[in-house]
Formats: sequence, C-alpha cells, structure tokens
Amino acid sequence: MPGRYYLLATLVWITIAAGGCARAAELIPGHAAGGAARVSVTPSPIAAPPLLAPGTLRLAGSAGAGTRQAISETDLARSVYAVQAADGEGPNANIVRAGQGVLIDRQQQLVLTSWLLVQPTKADATAAYTRLIAGPAAGPSGRPEFLATIVAANPQADVAVLRLTGLREGATQPPGEPQEAVLADSTTLRRGDRIRMLVQPSSDRSQPLQVTSASVAGFAAEGTEARAWLKTDARATSAALGAPVFDQSGQLVGFGTQLALDPGAPVSLVRPVTRAVEQIAQAKAAGAAAQFVAVLQRTPSISGTAPGSAARDAAVIGRPVFAENALERPGFRDLFDYKTAFRADIAELHYEFAAQAVPAGALVQELWYLNGVLQDALSSSYSWNQGPLAMVSDKMSSPNAKGIPNGRWTIEVWAAGTVRASSTVYVGVPEPAASASKPALDGFRFASSATSDQQPGDRPTPTARQLLAFFNYRGAATARTVRWIALRDGRTVQQTGPQPWLGGAQGNWWVGVADPGGVGAGNWEFQIYFDDTLAGSGRVEVR
Repeated sequence: MPGRYYLLATLVWITIAAGGCARAAELIPGHAAGGAARVSVTPSPIAAPPLLAPGTLRLAGSAGAGTRQAISETDLARSVYAVQAADGEGPNANIVRAGQGVLIDRQQQLVLTSWLLVQPTKADATAAYTRLIAGPAAGPSGRPEFLATIVAANPQADVAVLRLTGLREGATQPPGEPQEAVLADSTTLRRGDRIRMLVQPSSDRSQPLQVTSASVAGFAAEGTEARAWLKTDARATSAALGAPVFDQSGQLVGFGTQLALDPGAPVSLVRPVTRAVEQIAQAKAAGAAAQFVAVLQRTPSISGTAPGSAARDAAVIGRPVFAENALERPGFRDLFDYKTAFRADIAELHYEFAAQAVPAGALVQELWYLNGVLQDALSSSYSWNQGPLAMVSDKMSSPNAKGIPNGRWTIEVWAAGTVRASSTVYVGVPEPAASASKPALDGFRFASSATSDQQPGDRPTPTARQLLAFFNYRGAATARTVRWIALRDGRTVQQTGPQPWLGGAQGNWWVGVADPGGVGAGNWEFQIYFDDTLAGSGRVEVR
C-alpha cells in the first residue's frame, strides 16, 4: 500500500505514507512472497448505464457540452426554490431545516430536492417538523410562500420530489414567472467539466443568490453504482443542501448534498440528476392528492454507516466500496470496475469511502478481516487531519505471486473509538446468495421513541404517534432486504414493502409504525422478514 489519498472539501489531493499492506504475505501460509510484477492496466472509459428517461421528462442531452446556447444565470435563478421545514404554523413558526430545491415541472409545481432536507422523522423516530414550505429563492425576503408535501422519494438515493399545494396562511403570490429546469444527461459528464451551484444563503431570502463556480473532480460509487456521487471542488455551507447544480449551458446535472444531515458540515458532493429520473416520473404521474409515506425504521445514514455506532459526535463514514482497477494521475485517483466479488489471485483490491465531520485529531482505524479473523498486519491507523469532508481512497495489495488470498474480506472503519462503517467483498469465492443464511432475532423490546444511542426510549402508550419494535440480530451479512408487518389485535395495521437492508451482519435495529392520531391500545405484534422469509416476531400490550 504505497499511499493513501484524501480528496478534501477543497479538493486538493495529498499523499501520505501508510504501511501495513505490503506485509500481506506474512499472514497467509502457502502463498510465496515476491516475484510477481504488478500488471499495468489501461482502463476503458467509465461505463455508466444508459439513461432511460420516461417520455414525459425533458432531457437536453449531453451534460457539459458547449454547443448549446447557454441559459443565463438570471433565468436559472427563477428555477431555484428555498425549501424549509417548519415546526408550527404562522409567521413565527420555528424553522428547523433550511435548504434549496429546483423547479422541475412548472405546471404541476414539482420541486426536486435532497431527501436529507425533508426527511420527516428525527433519529429518535419522532416527527422532525410539522410542515414544509417553499418559495422562489430569489425573494421577496421573508418566509417562503407555499406549503409543500413529498409526493415521491427514494431515501436510499437521497431524492425527494415535492409538490407545492397552495399558499400558506398570510402569504401572497410572489412576483415574477418561475422557470422549470431542463434536465441534463449527467452520465456524460467528465472530469474537469465546469458546473455552477446556485444557493440562497439566508433563511429569510434577504440576500441575493450566490453562484458558486466549480468543476467535476471525479465520481464516487455506492455499492456497484459507479456514479452515485459527483465529486466537486465546490465548498458551500449547509444552506446548499438540495441546491441545484447546472452545467455551463444551464442544464440541471444534480443537487448538492451531504453524507448525513449536519448544519456544521460543508456541501461539496453532488447527487446526479439521473438518480432522480424514476422519482420525477412517479411524481408527474401521481395525482394532486398523492403523498409519499416513508417507512419508520432505523436508518444510520444515506450512505449506509454501520448500525453499531453509539458515538455522540456527528462523524459519519460512508460504507466502503471496492473496485478492481484505479486510474491514478497527479491530483486525482479514480476507481472503476466496482464489484462485490472478485476473481481469484487479484494483485490489488482498491477501495474508497467518504468521511464527514470526523473530529480533528481523532484516531481513524481501518481494520481488515479475512473470513472473520483480524489481519493486524493489514490494518492501519492514523490521526484525522483532513477537515470536515474528505474522500479516502486506498488499496490493499499483495506482493505474493498468487495475489490476494481467497476468502471473505471485511473492512471496518473506526473513528474516535467507534465503528462507523463496514463492508465485505469476496475474493476467489462465490458471493453467498441472499438466502444463504437466515438471520436470527431476539431481545424484542418496545418503545415510542429511541434514545441518542438507538436504544428504547419512552414507554409505548396509546396516544404516542409511533410504536417502535427493537430487536437484536445476527447472521444478516448476506441479507438484501427487510420488511415488516405490524398487527394490532390480530389485524394488519401496516405491511411494508421490501426495504434495502443497511444493518450489516449483527447489531441492534428497530422498525416501527406511525399514526398522527396515536397508535392506539391493544395487543401489538411485529413480524420481521429478511428477504421475504420470517426471521422473528415480538409482541407487546399497549395500554
């Protein structure tokens, strides 16, 4: 492992010494050291899936292209909306979150934004706000004029589409004509393409819009999706959460976001608009009264941090992703050929993860396991000095002629004494099927809220707006989905669809059911299914 790379929020690359990985041969008997030269691979262009857009969407074509007539910043500003979450009603309601969105359908009054900004529940499972309001970000000054509701969303992709439902009490129609954004095909973006982010920095819209010029610094993955993020050299405040990002011609390529909602963290990452195509189509096809109802469960973060984290700081580590190859040049390092299973005898295993709000000076540890056994000589630790946001990119390499030993490889990333994320890949062995093992559940407990360390909080009552079922689990490493059925007095109250499983192999989790009018008294039962197989159930009497 010749070096570790950090892509900072200011997007300056540096290399520092990092030891440990060169000693891989010492750990595995039967693998002869030395001799094998690393193969130089010339990468093919990054292959992204084609954009299959519904016919109702207006796509401009290749993002970053300079042949089209550019849309002026004055016109772009008419598509930018301030989006705020308010606790209470009236002009004195407390604004608990403030960010941006972009108008994508003028006729249907649809606004695209970040799910993090509008997620309706807090970490303790209680309501995060009572209403959403939105209005033109360029003013006039004061609270946004319109009430809004979520009509389509994909929480795992950090996508939400709002519909403006009418003027809030005491508000008047804002002046000016709004303009809907034209969606670009962001799969065509390339490193170095120039982009612009438009942000209203003031929650009362008293300031002019700020235009942040930046460039695409690369791409980052989630799982095997190569372009889940655009890395940029922008550095904006948290007010830019959900802010639209345009290419040089004025086509919408994405929106600004974070790993997890944090008012103290910068916004430098961009979610590409191609991730939102499905939700935009759903919102356009939905009726005027449609609303998106989010399931109630523990969700560590959009990026899939480990569920065992009980830290009380705001640090978030994205789940590491793995690739077979990397392109390295002065100033950048990009991975490609993302996988979760690799051929036998590969010489290098490339990986990367994002880190947000890790405290300065905190000890960061990367612990490697082979088939569940800690590989101390491969593991490393370092003091964090890379600021509030960085992309960490590195590789595990073997000098052995036979390459990296075959087996199940797991990396855990710890920060400040707490495991924050983990991820597993398979080298030279088949990836287990989802049904390879059945998770075991026990220790069911019930509450109406969760504590800061995700344990049962307030006791369940009939008038509480939510009922949460907590449980311990193990053997869930290969699980793909989780769903649950909530019954009261033997009758189904809620039956969710399959949700992506983000909890890893073992730990504690909770799921729940919500009702604004109170969950009600009775004998409750929660049935938990992993990959559509019943894994366990728990019962409680609420009275």
